[in-house]
Amino acid sequence: MAGSRVPRILFLIADTGGGHRSAANAIRAAMDLVARESDIPDAPAPHAAIDPHELPFSPITYLPSAWSGALRPWHGDIHDIFQECGRSPIRRTMKMYGPAVTNTPTLYAGFYYATNVPPIFAALSAINKSQIRRGLIEELPRWRPDLIVSVHPLLTQPTLEIVRRVFRAKIPAITVVTDLVRFHRAWAMPDVDLCIVPTPAARDLMVQMGMPAAKIRLVGMPIHPKFCLPPAERSTTLTSMGLVPDRFTVLLVGGGDGVGTLGDSARAIAASGLPIQQIVVTGRNRHLRAELAAEAKTMGVPSAILGFVENMPDLMRAANVIVTKAGPGTIAESLACGLPIILTGAIPGQEVGNIDYVESQGAGELARTPEAVVEALRRFVVDDSGAYIAARERARQLSNPRASFEIA
Repeated sequence: MAGSRVPRILFLIADTGGGHRSAANAIRAAMDLVARESDIPDAPAPHAAIDPHELPFSPITYLPSAWSGALRPWHGDIHDIFQECGRSPIRRTMKMYGPAVTNTPTLYAGFYYATNVPPIFAALSAINKSQIRRGLIEELPRWRPDLIVSVHPLLTQPTLEIVRRVFRAKIPAITVVTDLVRFHRAWAMPDVDLCIVPTPAARDLMVQMGMPAAKIRLVGMPIHPKFCLPPAERSTTLTSMGLVPDRFTVLLVGGGDGVGTLGDSARAIAASGLPIQQIVVTGRNRHLRAELAAEAKTMGVPSAILGFVENMPDLMRAANVIVTKAGPGTIAESLACGLPIILTGAIPGQEVGNIDYVESQGAGELARTPEAVVEALRRFVVDDSGAYIAARERARQLSNPRASFEIA
């Protein structure tokens, strides 16, 4: 599939949650800053939207030494394989992921743990491959990838089998694991050329699952390069939202869809009587945003109610602590901003280990109810225990905001 043309990089994703696409976008944006993506027909507009001169380091230092400082053309393609190549049953199933983890978490947990057993996983893999095989056979010649980067566990094996058995091609393949410490065995595909993991615990688990240690690289979780930019002035960010610059600030997020106990936690904080203020990011949940915005004027603490935002790095750096579910991307972004984390819960299966990671590393704690969130904040704000300062320092130590550049 390769030739004397601009080499193409195929990112395999599935929009089951927003983390897989975010990881692919982060890596691609870092690559674009290291060596500008080629301007070829149908290429997207520049997506990094970052002036490399604003970074506190030179991206070109990440060029391979063998290139001797010269830039080489490339082009990236990000494809949701299940939606673009899958048959109707698999497309419908993948669209049920969000509602399943929100409305029937116990049922989802049962499916996750059952398919993490080798015999059942083998059956799942066979079904999965049968659902996307025809579409992949049709699309791969059009995409003509020279490198495959998989950021979703269920896509690596079927894609490589089709590339190597149907097309008789040897295309290098990389997996980028987007779960922090515990993950499904679908991630462990020894046939890849390189496997990038975010934590030592993930590296150890990958070896236990059969990945050759020589193929594993411990790098970190890919987050967008904008988290490497110098922060906006904290006072400017807060005053722009009508908040007080020198007040302890809590940032509450519920993912892109504003799910979970976000609204109840915001109301509990508002009624806590603590000397704090809050920023509530409701994402695409317009109903919750409208409800909280109507209540904000009478809330007991200053409150800024936002919808979907593009300036999360500035919000995180303006805050003193974040309240969120245990999504790996949000955790990695929070650590990059030195932000202590109060976790409100986790998706059963792949996110449960993230709670243990944050707590055992001293970067935050679990508070499953709005009342527990308030008590955790009380310890940070009122109690003179040094817990807040210690958690903030530990968050900084755990972070690798340049992971996307190292992966690139």
